[in-house]
Parts: sequence; structure tokens; C-alpha cells
Amino acid sequence: MRKYDSDYHVHARTENKHARTESKAYWPMRDVLEQNRRNNVNLKSIGYVSHFTDFSELEVTKKAREDIREIISNNEFPEVSLYFAIEASLVIPGNYNGRLELGIEKEFINKMGFAYVLAGAHWPFARRNSFDEWVADYHRQQVYLAKHPLVDIVAHPWWWAWGEKVGEVYGGGGWNRNFEKVPLEYHEEFAQAAIENKTAVEINFIACLIEDIMPPEIKKPYLKYLDFLNQKGVTFALGSDCRAEIVPSNYEPAWKIMDNLRIDPDRLWHPFQSKTWQRNEPEWKKNYLGRERNTETSRRIVRLN
Repeated sequence: MRKYDSDYHVHARTENKHARTESKAYWPMRDVLEQNRRNNVNLKSIGYVSHFTDFSELEVTKKAREDIREIISNNEFPEVSLYFAIEASLVIPGNYNGRLELGIEKEFINKMGFAYVLAGAHWPFARRNSFDEWVADYHRQQVYLAKHPLVDIVAHPWWWAWGEKVGEVYGGGGWNRNFEKVPLEYHEEFAQAAIENKTAVEINFIACLIEDIMPPEIKKPYLKYLDFLNQKGVTFALGSDCRAEIVPSNYEPAWKIMDNLRIDPDRLWHPFQSKTWQRNEPEWKKNYLGRERNTETSRRIVRLN
């Protein structure tokens, strides 16, 4: 099997698995890294992402940042390249004024020193009563994110509301279970937007591949979708979307799937490709928080407040 050893979508906070809800409780980053070592998952590159939908999550974000800074400063877990990042959303529906808008700004990215920005479509912006309306809404969001100058990775494309009832919380049922009916031109437009704007597309292990968050009927056509993107030349980024659980069951099934799809590890996205990294603005340079194991680049990495 090909070697996949990066995960750029780790949440260091707890989750109520039965209710599929998250708490604000913080799971220490050292525990996350110790699991990686103890459970022989052996990831070599890990990105902690703050799941930032509003400023109520700022305290958890600051706590994680403090821990990561200490780990890097003390050279703990030197086998892992460690990055501090953010998973952003579009503005919440209650603040939507008819124009799509990312929920964070460049000034906040620079102030926090995020290595990269992961962003995904997490909700529709109006009541949807038909499959075509749901799909058009999500497609519009995903193309917007792929083109956005602050977004490095589009998270879990097409995740959400594929069940019969899950969409009711946003009004208007779900998307039924017909992923193969998503128009091919949507996939083509998204792939083109990602490639032209140097935006990676996430292969999300838990939300899209190995759990039943997306119903089993969706999995086979979804894999064809990933293969389509791969054939088009899209750059993939890997993310487990785990909640502080670095265990083989969150990785090995997904790695096997990617191997079957012939995803080339040498073509996977790396944080050095981030748009934030390329801008290299003075305030960001001052606040950047990350550690790279590669000695060739290490002199550029550890910049701590």
C-alpha cells in the first residue's frame, strides 16, 4: 500500500459520539500526539485545526495555540511536523445578506499565525425543497471557496444532508441518496476552479469515506467523484476530521481506499503550498506557529511570540 502519513484536519476537542455533537472541552495536544506514537499510526505531519464558526470558540483556539507553542519550543514529539491552522465556514445563515462571505479575514489569520486555512460548506443559506436546489446551493458555496484567495483547502466536498431526515434542521428534508445525479458540469467547474486558484481539495476520512455520516449508498459514486478529480489533476489534502482520536480505525480503511484509487502520495498538498505561506506578510511571519522536521526548511519555521 502507498504510504500516506499526513493529516491536516485534526480537532483537539472532545465529541459526544452518540449525539454527534461537540463540546467546548479541550483535549490536550500532547495526548493527541502521544496517541499517534502509542497506537502506531505514525503520522509524520499533523495539522490541528480550530473549528471556527464564531468567536465563542476563541478560548479553545488560544489554548491549543499555547500547547502547540510549548511542544515546539520544548522539541517534544520531534518525529511529527506540527501545524496550527483553522477550519473556517461561510458566514452563518442568520448573517447572510445574499452574498457569500468567508467567516474570517486576513487580519485574523495573520494575528493568530495560522499555517493554512481549511474551509467548507457547512449549511445551506435558504430553505431548499428539491434535490436540484440543495445541490446548486452547495455547488455555489464550494466553487466560491475554491476561488477564495484566503482558502487553501476545501474541506469535505459534498458532505451533509444526504440522509432522509438530517436536512430537516435547515428546513426542507435532505438531498435523498442520489449523489450520482449531481451534474457532471458541477464537478468539472469545481475541479477547474481548484486547479486555477491553487486550492487543494480534501479527502476527508471520517465524514466522507469510512463512517456512515454519508449513507452507504453514497460511497460508491463518491469514490468515482474522487477518481474524477484525481484524473483532472486536482491536488488533494488529507484530513481525518477526527476529534482527538489518533487510532488506526480512523486511518487504515481510508488509506486502503486511496491506494485503490491510485492517489499518489508525492502529489499531496503540503502546508508550504498555502496561500498564507506564499504571502509571507510581516505580521504573519511574527506570529506563525509550526514545526517542520525537514532540516532544509527548519530555519524558516519556528517563529514564536
